[in-house]
Amino acid sequence: MTHPIAITGFGQISAGQDPRELTAKALFGHPYKPFGRMDYFSKLGLAGIFKAMADAGLREWQEKRNIGLVASTRFGCLGTDRDYFATVKPNHGMAASPALFAYTLPNCFLGEAAILLGLTGEGFVISDDDSTGMAGLSMAMTALLGDDSVEAMVCGICDTPQPGHSETQAPPFEGALFMVLENRGHNSRNNYGTLEFDRSGAIIYNQETVGDIAALAANALKGRKP
Repeated sequence: MTHPIAITGFGQISAGQDPRELTAKALFGHPYKPFGRMDYFSKLGLAGIFKAMADAGLREWQEKRNIGLVASTRFGCLGTDRDYFATVKPNHGMAASPALFAYTLPNCFLGEAAILLGLTGEGFVISDDDSTGMAGLSMAMTALLGDDSVEAMVCGICDTPQPGHSETQAPPFEGALFMVLENRGHNSRNNYGTLEFDRSGAIIYNQETVGDIAALAANALKGRKP
């Protein structure tokens, strides 16, 4: 068994929320111009990360911090890619949207989160076919355990509803769900339980095996084991 890692923050936002309600002022408490031009997928991801960091007491910052970001997704920004391509087809691409093009990579919102929250740690998106988020959770834990200079890791899942006529099975969770992981004792504000690897590499939450981030979050927030 590895030493325990504390879960100190959660942030969740449903993809069913009216996009018009996803405003910078409502989420951050102040205007933030880049948020208005972001695509829906990126807005969900940034909102989930911000809520998790705020819950962990890590919203405010003066100096940049070595905090990393890991997101798992099934569809990523596919919906945005389709919308962008729809602007490329007419007029031989002369009307292609630069605003949509800026968000045609699934990791764009991680860069926005790093800027907004002063983060300098590693950041990447994982294409996760089963959308459990377990691959990203494992990588986040490994990064935190393997480098003492890492202050925290934020990991989770982000997916929009199934875009267009995709034949891929819809993800089990639509929206953004992120959690903050810290080495035990680093943050005393919240402790939703602890995670660790067992000898086989399986992830254990409060002495029970974890198989899905959404289920883990639901039970951690209720104060009971998964």
